[in-house]
Amino acid sequence: MSRWAVFALSGGLLVGCGRSGLDGLEQLVEQGADGNGGSGAAVGGSGQGGSKGGATTGGSSVGAAAGSAAAGAPATGGSPMGGAPGRGGEPGDGGAAEGGSAGEVGCEGDACDGCATGTYSTSGSGACVPWSSCKRGQYVLQQPGASRDRLCAPCPAGSTTKADNEAQCAPIAVTQVASSYYHSCARFDDGSARCWGLWGALGNGEIVNDVGDDELPSAVGAVTVSTDPDVTVVQVATGVWSSCALLSNQDVKCWGANNAGQLGQGTASELHDPAEIASIAVGNDADDAIEQLVSGQNHVCVRLASGRVRCWGLNHRGQLGQGRVDNIGDDELPSSLPAISGSSEPGVTVTQLSAGAFYTCAILSNATIKCWGDNDSQQLGYGNTTVVGDDELPSTLPDVRVSNDSTVVPVQIVTGYAHTCVLLSDASVKCWGRASEDYPSPPSVQTPADLPPQLIAPSGTHVVSLAAGYFHTCALLSDRSVKCWGNGGYGQLGYGEPKHLNLAEAGLVSVLDSDEAWVTELSAGAFHTCARLSDGHAKCWGWNVHGILGQGSIVNVGDNELPSSIGPISFF
Repeated sequence: MSRWAVFALSGGLLVGCGRSGLDGLEQLVEQGADGNGGSGAAVGGSGQGGSKGGATTGGSSVGAAAGSAAAGAPATGGSPMGGAPGRGGEPGDGGAAEGGSAGEVGCEGDACDGCATGTYSTSGSGACVPWSSCKRGQYVLQQPGASRDRLCAPCPAGSTTKADNEAQCAPIAVTQVASSYYHSCARFDDGSARCWGLWGALGNGEIVNDVGDDELPSAVGAVTVSTDPDVTVVQVATGVWSSCALLSNQDVKCWGANNAGQLGQGTASELHDPAEIASIAVGNDADDAIEQLVSGQNHVCVRLASGRVRCWGLNHRGQLGQGRVDNIGDDELPSSLPAISGSSEPGVTVTQLSAGAFYTCAILSNATIKCWGDNDSQQLGYGNTTVVGDDELPSTLPDVRVSNDSTVVPVQIVTGYAHTCVLLSDASVKCWGRASEDYPSPPSVQTPADLPPQLIAPSGTHVVSLAAGYFHTCALLSDRSVKCWGNGGYGQLGYGEPKHLNLAEAGLVSVLDSDEAWVTELSAGAFHTCARLSDGHAKCWGWNVHGILGQGSIVNVGDNELPSSIGPISFF
């Protein structure tokens, strides 16, 4: 199969719900498959990429993030997509340090009386209150229908309390990894964030020294995002030379390079100390909260509760969706321009975003897809190479057709440098655009809907979620195994050889050397891949420029050894 062909994957059933706006599609997924039940978190969101075309995987990112892939632990005798016991795989269980900030708080008991996700019970009262009225150390994140008491006790530095009827200290766990071209950032369940790799975008004020090349990320403290100690990090997103964070008070802050106004400050000056940076004027109000943050190479977008989108930064290919090509944020604030809608149809809103290098894609509430920006490799999915968004608005665009079956709908979208992939409700996956840097220009292609799928999941499993890097893609399967294909010259595929593999050649990646933990989420940078693990750790493999793998060296991993041969990243 040509690397330029629009290609597709299929497996069993996916049931998706996630931090990147997949919640509303869960029932659609169930209805669109063979009836093989299941539940879980397929998280799209801040695509983690960046590069000389920094790609983002739809992740975070959300909550990951959004172009990232996330799932719970395998379940015995039931759906393998259920939430994991303990750390990892619990949708919504990462909003704050449970039982309080490490080493600071001892509470006498938190009554958990079935608060809804996103609300908290205050210490001892059992009352459900929203995030904004809580203070660090006074709340426990609830799952819908929960009814249990948690006894909280002080824990040493580097750990936080997670208890169920008894005092119990657990390590602070990674809840999101955002990967870019030269650096990565991680968010933790105590609401902190740490970044490593190339100096300047790490949020530590350092503009000279890298982190992770000859020391571990644990040598550098958490990013100070605010002078208010009660303000925590909710999401992180990374561009090629910059980083952004969505904070618990609804502020968005970005730091690092600012050549195109991607820091959103109305100037082109570099900024490196998040605590001293003003919150970006996004233009939303208290009734229109920011729900998702994503970053492309040099542009940033947020998805609002109203289902509208606001983007700023580089705009030379119309990637900001304003129907123009001048940058936004370099000499004006993002709030100076209107938020954009994904559809002209009343009531249709954007439910998920993913930012590629120079383009942006969205899943809408009517289960359609819109993409705008650079299209030289047909990554927008319209079957042509016409740039979209430079002189038209996304709401005027036709839908990207990904299936000829109206009952099969998109669940997750991830974007790379110039290729796009979607996970569909029947557990098939379709990808289009430039699949390899070895092929400079694609032939004319059909729309994604016209291409047949190919199976990537072994028998008895199915695809849970995806992550897209510069020119490679990875899939997390329902048995928690990982499969990667595309460019592998730096070991980013994780097969122990520096070579490119097409989908048919790709096997399973050896991520761990034991079954004591499993992969719960994937994110992909330009030429490296990261996995978040069920035990709260994370590890990365592939290109190791500037120490981006966090191993205290600049030696690539995965080109002549397996990812299972290295330990997790040391953060504390």
